[in-house]
Amino acid sequence: MSTEETRSVIEQRVNAVSAFDIPALQNLAAPGARYWTSGPKEKIPFAGDLSYVDRIGGMPKGLGQVKSRKFTNRGIVVEGDTGVLELHLTGEAPGGHPLDNGVMMKFVVKDGKIQDVREYMDATSFFHSSF
Repeated sequence: MSTEETRSVIEQRVNAVSAFDIPALQNLAAPGARYWTSGPKEKIPFAGDLSYVDRIGGMPKGLGQVKSRKFTNRGIVVEGDTGVLELHLTGEAPGGHPLDNGVMMKFVVKDGKIQDVREYMDATSFFHSSF
């Protein structure tokens, strides 16, 4: 897969998550795609290794509760079928706590579909919120 195609899929994912378009997010993944998120499971229920479908399906319970959420794409670096995205999220968590999170995500994209995601999140805001 070309660098441009990989970048395009990652940009489509940024746009879909910004629009909170769950069907579009699900359509970007290959069958059997995996999604790993950093953090302690007792603090972040979606931490660890999940299927991509399960991780995206759980977004309404977490991210869906964030008011005034805004995602900022801070940059994408791509080499072949692998890309790294730096994303910034701001918003208001349940209970009124402000969220201000930096996220680094590594994607593996093949045949136009996401195969694997590894998400490294600054979870400090989540630890202080009412999720």
